Amino acid sequence: MEKPPVPEMPILFFKPLTTVTGPGDKVLLPRGTEEIKFESELAVIIGKTAKDIQPSQADEAIFGFTVANDFGATHYFHPEGHWTIGKAFDTFCPLGPVIETEFDYRSARIQAFVNDKVKQDATMDRIITPIDVMISYISRFMTLMPGDVILTGTPAGADMVRDGDIVDCFIEGIGHLRNPVSAS
Repeated sequence: MEKPPVPEMPILFFKPLTTVTGPGDKVLLPRGTEEIKFESELAVIIGKTAKDIQPSQADEAIFGFTVANDFGATHYFHPEGHWTIGKAFDTFCPLGPVIETEFDYRSARIQAFVNDKVKQDATMDRIITPIDVMISYISRFMTLMPGDVILTGTPAGADMVRDGDIVDCFIEGIGHLRNPVSAS
């Protein structure tokens, strides 16, 4: 499958602090929801203030990297593109297991398994918007601060999960993030 071109305006959304959870923690289905979508992703942790930077300066703003699972309740996505509500439920952003500060993100391999079956397996060159371009773009309208986390997009294969499913996300050189999905 051919990779789409880098968009002029990347799709962005906000995940509040209450979405963040850790390795092994339950990802809770919203009340009345039977399934949600997982997305294994590389997370970039910002290490210094960055405003109006160029892509060539992006690496200087990065503190480190970790594994993320960007969950979304897709039936809460607005039909005209508003994803914030569907991405903002408590527990919808597991991060971990460590922050790796010496890591070549350009060749990172992202994998995801649901109940031990492979669902995603690709390298960062399949991600539509390159990390340096993404950081530069965001810094044009928002001052990035130390501790901010940017999720970088997911490869093909993200899928729906239900109560009782276990999602394992792997990024070579960082580690393994495992979270069960639960109705309660």
